[in-house]
Amino acid sequence: MLSAIKVKERYCLAIVEDDPFIREAWLDADVGIAVRTFACPREFWAALAEEPALLDDLVAVVTDHHFVNDQELGLEFAGRLRGRFTRPILLASDGEYTEGQLVVVDRRVAKTPVTLPMLGVSRPKG
Repeated sequence: MLSAIKVKERYCLAIVEDDPFIREAWLDADVGIAVRTFACPREFWAALAEEPALLDDLVAVVTDHHFVNDQELGLEFAGRLRGRFTRPILLASDGEYTEGQLVVVDRRVAKTPVTLPMLGVSRPKG
């Protein structure tokens, strides 16, 4: 299976993260939108090859920076994706969450789902 889908709906948030516990946290979190996870950029590109309309359905992509089993780093992945995707691409890293505040570490957001509402990511209008 290339990815996991928690809720079947048109719009979703893509999480590209090699840590299975972080992916599971995103799938279990109630972030107000369907979440689709990918273990690495290679898995994301494979899904896109099978589903060319995938980019139309994504409201944003949250990607890790370092992937243990992939040659492509998150920053390279984000740059490559930016050429085809105009919605937000967020580079996530281990960070801290302080109640009511989004903590940004070196221009990267924390990986945890609790930060998503503060990023302003939502379904497209119309």
